[in-house]
Amino acid sequence: MGKITDAAVAVIVIIIGLYILTRMGLTFPSIEHMFHKFFFPSSGGATNNTTAGLILFGMAASNSKIREKLKNHLVEMKRRILTSSLKKAEREARARDNYER
Repeated sequence: MGKITDAAVAVIVIIIGLYILTRMGLTFPSIEHMFHKFFFPSSGGATNNTTAGLILFGMAASNSKIREKLKNHLVEMKRRILTSSLKKAEREARARDNYER
């Protein structure tokens, strides 16, 4: 799309977003304060940066989700191996019973 179309879409999205936020009960000063804190989190020369903390927290949450998925995958693999070995033992037992008859 062109630059003008992108700008028009951005303005429409901002208007719809502001409408939704006001319908949620937020006032324009509170919305402005929220945006100001988002774009300028450490005003006044503070040494801590909340954006870096949020990024690190997001990475930690992603790592825990990855660990959980890996753990579930390993459990599923162990379950499949156990099930296949039990089925194989059952087939061998049936074959042995049929051979003895």
